[in-house]
Amino acid sequence: MRLINVDTMQLEEFMGGGGQAPKYAILSHTWEDEEVTFQDFTSVHRDTISQKKGYGKIKKTCQQARKDGQKYAWVDTCCIDKTSSAELTEAINSMFQWYMDAVLCYVWLADLPSDEGIKPWDPNSKFMKGRWLTRGWTLQELIAPRQVEFYDQDWNLRGTKGELSVALSQATGISVEVLRDASLLYQLPIAQRMSWAATRQTTRIEDMAYCLLGIFDVNMPMMYGEGSKAFIRLQEEIAKESNDLSLFAWKARSPNQRYHGIFASTPAEFVDSGLIKLNNDPGFNNEFMMTNKGLRIDTELHSGKGGTYLLGLNCSQATNDHEQLGIWVSPNGGGLYSRTDATEFGVVQQGDIGKSTTMFISKRISTARSSALEGSHSHAFMFRHGFDVLNQPYTSSALFCANFIQPKSEWDSQRRMFITHGASAFVGCTLLIPKPSMLDKQDKRVRSGNMFMIVFGKTEGSKEPWLTIVVPESSGDVFQHLHDLKKLGAAASRNIARSVRLKDGPKETWTISVSLENILIDKEVVHCIDIIYSDPSVDKPEKGEGRRGSH
Repeated sequence: MRLINVDTMQLEEFMGGGGQAPKYAILSHTWEDEEVTFQDFTSVHRDTISQKKGYGKIKKTCQQARKDGQKYAWVDTCCIDKTSSAELTEAINSMFQWYMDAVLCYVWLADLPSDEGIKPWDPNSKFMKGRWLTRGWTLQELIAPRQVEFYDQDWNLRGTKGELSVALSQATGISVEVLRDASLLYQLPIAQRMSWAATRQTTRIEDMAYCLLGIFDVNMPMMYGEGSKAFIRLQEEIAKESNDLSLFAWKARSPNQRYHGIFASTPAEFVDSGLIKLNNDPGFNNEFMMTNKGLRIDTELHSGKGGTYLLGLNCSQATNDHEQLGIWVSPNGGGLYSRTDATEFGVVQQGDIGKSTTMFISKRISTARSSALEGSHSHAFMFRHGFDVLNQPYTSSALFCANFIQPKSEWDSQRRMFITHGASAFVGCTLLIPKPSMLDKQDKRVRSGNMFMIVFGKTEGSKEPWLTIVVPESSGDVFQHLHDLKKLGAAASRNIARSVRLKDGPKETWTISVSLENILIDKEVVHCIDIIYSDPSVDKPEKGEGRRGSH
C-alpha cells in the first residue's frame, strides 16, 4: 500500500496493507478529466503535475490531513499503479478494508457549490442530487469508513456522515445503523445489499461488479474486457460463501425474454429488493453449489402455474413479512431448469409442502437461448388421461399409478411430459402398478401382482412415433431390459400392441388400452398418450379433449 507523506508530498510504500500501515486519511471523490496518475506523481518532471486539474484535490487532501494531525493520506488516482494488472487487482480487492482502516475519509463533492443556501440534508439540495451519490465506487466509500467528512468544491466542511446519516439513509436505502457501524453490513440479506447499487453507475461495465466486492466480503481477479460476465462471476463468488437464497430475489427488467438464468444480469434488477428480509437464519437453508451444469440445489419445489414450479427463497418483503417469496422455474430436460416469469415474484402459501427435488438451474441464459428453450416441448411425449404417479397427488380415478419412469432426467412431472428436445431418436417407459389405496381397500378389480408397462419413442429415420403396452406374462423379453433403454426400445418397438388384458378374478378379464395423438401446444407438436380402462368407472377421455395446464 502506498501513502502520500503530507509533508514531503512523496509516496511511501508499506507492506501488509492498511492494517499494518501508519494512520492515514483517505479521499473519496468522483473521477474527472486530467486526473494525476501514479506515473505522473513519480515522474522526474513533477513540476508539470500541478497543471493538471486533478492535482488540486490531492493537494487539498494532504493539507486537510495535516490540519487533522495525520502524517499520511491516500488518493486512488496516484497511489495505485494501474498499468500493473496484479497491483490493480490487489488494490480493488483491498479497497473496502483500506477505507475501513482509514482514520478519516474526506468526501470532496466537485459539483457542490459553496454558496448553495439549501441545507445538505434537504432532499432537493445539490448535495443529495450530486454525482457522488450515483456512482458505483462511492457506495463502499460511504459505508466502510468510521469517520466521513463532506466538503464542497471549495473545501468547506458541509457535514459528517454521523450528522447526515438520516438523510443519507433516505437517499441511498442504506439503514442508519449500517451507516454508523459497517460491521452490521454482513447481517443483512444479500438482495437488500444489492439494491443499494441498483441505481448507481460506473464508467466501465466490469466495475459495476468489482466495486461491490467489499460489500459482500468476497474476492476475485479483475478481467477487464469481460463485460457483463463480471457481475455473473460476482454472484458465483457470493454463492460460494453464502447460502442466502435472497441472492436470487431479483426481477428481470425485460418482459420480452421468457427464460432467464438464476443470476441477475445487473444490480439494477435488484431495484425492488431494498425491503427484503430473511425469514430464517440462512444457516438452515439447503446448501447449493455451482457446477458446470449450473447451480445445483437440493430443495422443495411447489406446483406453479402453466407448467412451472415455485422455488421458495426463505425471505419476504418487510411490508408483508408473512408471505415467503419465491421465483418461478421451468424444467428444460436433463434435470436442468431455468427461471421464467422473472419480472415478478411468486408467493409460497403457508403450510404448502413442496416436492423434494435435486435440480440444476442455468446460471445465465441469453436471448437467443431463451428463444430456443421456448420450443423445448417440441415432440415431447405427454401423458394426458388415465395417468397418475405414485406418491404424488392423483388427478384421475384410474386404478393404477406409475412407480417407475425412465428416463427420469427428461421427465417433467408438472406437465407430465418427457422432454425430447426434438431429438430424432428417443425411448421412454413407465411401469404401472395398482394404487396402494385400491389394495388397502381390497378392491376386487386389482391384484397386487398386476402390472403393465407402456413403452414409447421415436426411431432414427422415421417421422412417426411409436407406442406399445406390455405385460410380463406375454412380453418377458421386454421387461428384462427395464434398466437399459436402448435394448428396451429395440425389443418393445418389435412388439407393438395397443391393449392388454388383465385378470380381474379367476375367470373374468378386462382391458387396458393406450392411444397416441399428435396435438399442437404453443405451435409445437406434442405426442399425447391416453390410457383407457375398460371399466366405465375410470377415466375415458372424449375425443380431442386436452389436459388443462399442459403448458
